[in-house]
Amino acid sequence: MRILPSFVIAALLFCTSGAFAQNIQYKSYVSASGPFGQPSLRHQFIDNFMFAATSRFTVTATTGGTVYPDQLFDGIYDSQPCIIPAGGTGVFSINFTSKGSSIIVYPGGKVYIHFYSASVPQSVTGRVQKNDGTWYDITGWTNIATTAPYAVWQGTVPGAFNNCQEMELTITAQASAVASLTEIEYVHDRTVFEPGILTKFTNHQIYKDFTWRDTDMSNSAFIKSNGAAFFKGNVGIGAGQTAPTVPLQVAGNSILNGNVKVTSLTMTASAGAGKILTSDASGNATWQLPAAGSGGWGIGGNASTSEYKLGTTNSFDLQLMANNAVHMRVGANGNVGIGVTSVGADYKLYVNGFIKAKKLRIDMNGWADYVFDPSYSLMPLPQLEKFIIANRHLPEIPTAAEVEKEGIDVGSNQTALLKKIEELTLYIIEQNKKLESQQLRIEALEKKSAGTR
Repeated sequence: MRILPSFVIAALLFCTSGAFAQNIQYKSYVSASGPFGQPSLRHQFIDNFMFAATSRFTVTATTGGTVYPDQLFDGIYDSQPCIIPAGGTGVFSINFTSKGSSIIVYPGGKVYIHFYSASVPQSVTGRVQKNDGTWYDITGWTNIATTAPYAVWQGTVPGAFNNCQEMELTITAQASAVASLTEIEYVHDRTVFEPGILTKFTNHQIYKDFTWRDTDMSNSAFIKSNGAAFFKGNVGIGAGQTAPTVPLQVAGNSILNGNVKVTSLTMTASAGAGKILTSDASGNATWQLPAAGSGGWGIGGNASTSEYKLGTTNSFDLQLMANNAVHMRVGANGNVGIGVTSVGADYKLYVNGFIKAKKLRIDMNGWADYVFDPSYSLMPLPQLEKFIIANRHLPEIPTAAEVEKEGIDVGSNQTALLKKIEELTLYIIEQNKKLESQQLRIEALEKKSAGTR
């Protein structure tokens, strides 16, 4: 068991132990209810300068034991983020200016150090430092717990000086037992604005989440410290929107920076069958009848030639969709892509997939019939053999690596293949002549041999 003293503004009071709400006076600790004479309520960071301290200040701890500084300032009293060994001493330093926060102009107030269950300390001391380096003691340390041996130590920060830049707290454990800290709080006496403090008197900087709950404890709304927000009910913005009937009801103009995704869109002003939604140069959207070349989109005809046009009049691609997906596009550069997400500038047609056709005609400049010209120099077969052994492909034919990287130029490749076929034909003719010559010599030798028998 442990005691959980805390003070809250009545308007923002939350109960964490059961569904009971208690009216607690502003800046006061009550002892009339709750376990061991203290209210079982979580501190809601109202007027607590230490809430989320590690996010705003530099917190250093030397304890000789286990310590998790973040959890000493999170408003949770049922954990043990810091355990000081028996007979040991822990020193906690909080520098209020090291992370860009300003000094505490009016430091007078109370420091509350909460301890878990019976893990109470032998002693607690502390001091605060003025921005000129002078130290002032935190005095009047008292255990304000109403039931022994539980402990919530309260100390008084002097208000006799201005401009506090650092606080140092020293806790000494009993010789025979550890001291287990659960929370550290610092509450001001002065009800004026200090950077980072929540009061009911001035504007605030908030470092924790705000959550609203229904009677069944489900979230009805929240605003998180990272900027995320949720509202279960309808929200009205603008004059007269006190009873919104849809999730977001806005009176007046709105500006949205970034992408907007909607499942449906209704614009009633100037709406009509067959109209398209377009915008002017300032981005103002209106319903307009389609006209050739208007608003970046054209659909219409040419009176003199009866040619009809469909497309864009600006520098964007024309995308053709089916089943809610883009399958074909005409690039602003005039090139066409099928199954691609962008159209490059090097080719007129880009296709990601197979093409099936009955005929394909490619216009060519030049053909390989020059191989049959008498002046053509055919590579000798021994030289060709050496080339193949060295390079593993035919001369003037791309390698497998080149084809895998660059693809094939069909027209040029057909010319190269035809050239090799024609060269092969010449090799065959040449070999045939040699074979015929050899056959004649063989036959002459056979006749000569037969005549000498």
